[in-house]
Amino acid sequence: MPDHPSDAVAIQDYGWSSAEAAYSASYLYPPIVTQVEKLRPARILDLGCGNGHLASVLTAHGNKVVGVDADSGGIALAQAAWPGADFRVCNVGDAPPADFVAAPFDMIISTEVVEHLFLPGQLFDFAGRCLAPGGVFLVSTPYHGWLKNSLISLSGKWDKHHHPSNDGGHIKFWSRRTLCSLGSQAGFREKAFIGCGRFPFLWKSMLLVFEKA
Repeated sequence: MPDHPSDAVAIQDYGWSSAEAAYSASYLYPPIVTQVEKLRPARILDLGCGNGHLASVLTAHGNKVVGVDADSGGIALAQAAWPGADFRVCNVGDAPPADFVAAPFDMIISTEVVEHLFLPGQLFDFAGRCLAPGGVFLVSTPYHGWLKNSLISLSGKWDKHHHPSNDGGHIKFWSRRTLCSLGSQAGFREKAFIGCGRFPFLWKSMLLVFEKA
């Protein structure tokens, strides 16, 4: 265990037990695939790929995908289950691999990762160093806004929502404004906002499409 929270950039064992799709796939994958089909990137980096399922879906659609994650267990599952994609153990707190910088990606995708990081700015810094000019950075995270937060409060569900005893759980809670502010500090600007799952302003997650400023 790290001696100080700032040393814990990402959990090293999220607890993946299979290479099957996560619960969030049902509402996150459709808008992501739509963006991929719209923008037609030559190469995609799945940053925080977990067990590799999303990378496998994008690979099956004919895309060239590299998946990285700090969790070696998730990467092992991905390598065994999805041989068509390139998977590597990599932490966003480390310097990007030399080949990522030398041959940057046209699109970087990070799904449900930024809420797990003590140092979330490192996610954007890493992406910025690996993104080609004109490339885009897709970031999803659970949505928080005034209406949703108010309903959680009125229903007394904050303890369940935070679930603080869940190892590897959420430690940051983002609104559209705070996530865009984080991106702006790293030299990104918002290109599109997509609410994912449930009803407007009660979305389960949000997908932000960023481009380099």
